[in-house]
Amino acid sequence: MDADSKLVRADVAKILGTLAVAEATNELVAMLADEAKEVRDIASAELAKPERLVTDEQTTTIIGMVLSTDLDVSLRAAKLLGQLNTPMAISTLVGLTKPEVSDALQMVAAEGLSGVVSSDATMALIGLLRDSEPTVRERALAGMTNRLLNEQELVALSEGLASQDTAIVVLTVDVMRKSASVVAVNLLTARLQVELNDEMKVLLQDAIAEVGARISPIEVEGLN
Repeated sequence: MDADSKLVRADVAKILGTLAVAEATNELVAMLADEAKEVRDIASAELAKPERLVTDEQTTTIIGMVLSTDLDVSLRAAKLLGQLNTPMAISTLVGLTKPEVSDALQMVAAEGLSGVVSSDATMALIGLLRDSEPTVRERALAGMTNRLLNEQELVALSEGLASQDTAIVVLTVDVMRKSASVVAVNLLTARLQVELNDEMKVLLQDAIAEVGARISPIEVEGLN
């Protein structure tokens, strides 16, 4: 790669970043796959700016780059989708949480979905909490912070209680214990009734007590 050529393309990317027209955005999107990392860095930063308008057609091109055999290009495109935070981008990120997707892309998807307040995003993160890779679970857990789970989401989350992986069970209980829902108490209690491990029984009992303490007296009466 010619060093001067790389510097010229980097300068062009910077200039394009100052232009709020579709043609400039098209060129910046194309530069996400430039052979020079420095150029890709500039293009990514410019496209992620809040004032940059990225159309659905341009987003479709970025989505196509997620499939690139170049891992840097693929991850960069997925990260940009999270920064765009549009319905099309979010839908793609949800798809990237599927089990058949690489761990690297799943972690980027989890990070992108962490700032999305929607049931689809929450359900996708819940699915990642049961992933076999600990680093993926940790990223998903970070994205679950401060989310208020509805009944459907709590039921989906509770599937982790039946996992053969103790770490997944503990993680599931830790998320559920932050709830203030009768549904969470019922789900934890149901698991307690079939749990054989003494340590897990104590963990479940503590979680039930913690959630129960947040429930109003009227709701508590409904449990009895």
